[in-house]
Amino acid sequence: MNGDRPGIDPEMATDPTRDRALLDLHGRRLIDLARASVLHGFEFGRPFPVDRGNEPAELAATRATHVVLRARSGVAGIEPTRRAGGVRAWRPLLLDVAGNAFAATFADRRHAALKPAERFDLAVTILLLGHPQPIALDDPNGLAPGDGALLEWEGGSQALFPEAWTFARTAGSFLAEALRRAHAQGLEPDATPRAYRFSVSSVSDGE
Repeated sequence: MNGDRPGIDPEMATDPTRDRALLDLHGRRLIDLARASVLHGFEFGRPFPVDRGNEPAELAATRATHVVLRARSGVAGIEPTRRAGGVRAWRPLLLDVAGNAFAATFADRRHAALKPAERFDLAVTILLLGHPQPIALDDPNGLAPGDGALLEWEGGSQALFPEAWTFARTAGSFLAEALRRAHAQGLEPDATPRAYRFSVSSVSDGE
């Protein structure tokens, strides 16, 4: 239940400089955890059980992540990229990484299940998301390249990640693309969703 979820420290969650420092310090630990959760999933059918007792406090903070998995053995440029995660933080960082790595492996419905032989040859990327900050749809002050956008409405939501800046060169066009996708997901044409921006920091062991 939402009321039982730990609180979020907005200052910590929305400062990309702190997030970059966190990943510089603990990125290898998070990537290793994602890999362990993939392997554990194949053997036991569930995410890796994280023992948070001896972990740094910043890894126990309530954070939102995405885990992206790519099979290195695929043909460059067309290999399946499996991904799982959310934008709203609701569980400790370590648990989110472990859970999302498991979900990316077994529950990404866009692709066939990961083959057992591929589990040892994955490129792993972890995206650490800042806490969403409200913006105006008609005046997206503060939304800049490198940010993501989140639209929420009754019964649905749509997130757009920084890679979309490659074809949406302004904040207005970036939000317009988010709106286009939101309408495809069921947002009524005359509805006005709530809009947010969020920072994204990443760490990867892939090329």
